Amino acid sequence: MMKLHWMGAATALALLTSCGDKAADAPKGEMTAKEVAAEMSSIELEPGQWEMTQEIVEASAPGMPEAALAQMRGQKTTVQSCITPEQAKKPDADFFAGQQNKGCKYEDFSMAGGKVRGKVTCTGGDMPGTMTMAMAGTYGASAYDMTMDMQMVPAAGADAPGAMAFKSHTTGRRVGQCAPGGQG
Repeated sequence: MMKLHWMGAATALALLTSCGDKAADAPKGEMTAKEVAAEMSSIELEPGQWEMTQEIVEASAPGMPEAALAQMRGQKTTVQSCITPEQAKKPDADFFAGQQNKGCKYEDFSMAGGKVRGKVTCTGGDMPGTMTMAMAGTYGASAYDMTMDMQMVPAAGADAPGAMAFKSHTTGRRVGQCAPGGQG
């Protein structure tokens, strides 16, 4: 089964958008990483062991056999991650991009009234093209529920399949204290 580059980025994205209470609900257009970090400044994430589950709800890719797409649909990935008190107090916008990809642009991030939405577009790094991810969901201090629409368009001449689109449902919840040593 082919591995999807965005799985780790999406999980990190979902985790760090899980909390916050900014009242700025109007669309903001393109934002810098610094502006996204400012939007996140009121986040109060509960530190501890978190469990995130992502399920691919829809998948499409022109030219890819339907059997392969059907195999992706319904695929679930569950990971656990330790969020330290330091990370919980001061997450930054780099977490949205996954692995600090400096080729990411942020748009219309809003966290207010238990709802979150936003868009990230990334190019470069280990992605052979452009990935755009739009998300919308709900959050609380110790859990979240999100839907993400992702499109991946390969760079011209890249050794990659054609444009791919995915819709995923991601949930996360704090499940307890971190293991000794604070690792996932």
